[in-house]
Amino acid sequence: SVKGGRREEQIDRYRNPEIGMKELREMTDTVTEYKRFTHFETRVLKEPLAEITNHTSFNVIYEKVKKGRSIES
Repeated sequence: SVKGGRREEQIDRYRNPEIGMKELREMTDTVTEYKRFTHFETRVLKEPLAEITNHTSFNVIYEKVKKGRSIES
């Protein structure tokens, strides 16, 4: 806007936040559990997000951001 509202870039960051793996593991209290990402993804990401999508009006999806071979965020 002319008077200086939020830029499209800022709005996009609010809509699609990026959370690092270390921070996500701390938030979900799984720092020592699910060492393999496939187990973490199944138990902590896929199953709960499917429940959220099925039982609420929210449509939650995620996208893996890779750095090299490992998942960064």
